[in-house]
Amino acid sequence: MNAASLRFGCFLLSLAVTGCHRAPIGQVQGKVTYNGYNLRSGLVVMVPDTTKNQVGQLATGKIREDGTFQMYTGNTLGVASGFYRVSIRSLAPTNYDQRSGGKYDIPQSLILEKFADPETSKIALEVKPSLNDFHLDLLAE
Repeated sequence: MNAASLRFGCFLLSLAVTGCHRAPIGQVQGKVTYNGYNLRSGLVVMVPDTTKNQVGQLATGKIREDGTFQMYTGNTLGVASGFYRVSIRSLAPTNYDQRSGGKYDIPQSLILEKFADPETSKIALEVKPSLNDFHLDLLAE
């Protein structure tokens, strides 16, 4: 057995003994309001906050008609604990116009565009390995 094979075997053994490190999962739910009114549709996206050395997958949650949401990482309910920046997008429904050759209207944002970018939204959250309930009150300023 050569030295490289021995080192690789030790590496695999250490993984088996210690396991791969993964952040504990927290359940994330909440409500989004805009100027005090429930946002009735849209999408919440949480991206790892790289300014706090957070790495991992992004999480998404569909905003329901009552303004509530639950976050999923892929198809799994929950988010790895840690620090995130948040973006929120809510678009008005578009109309299909057969007279214009079957084109759709360009969707208009129902909230300020700054909320669609995690850098400009200024929304930062910390997810704990438990139930996290956030009220995101967006203000048009």
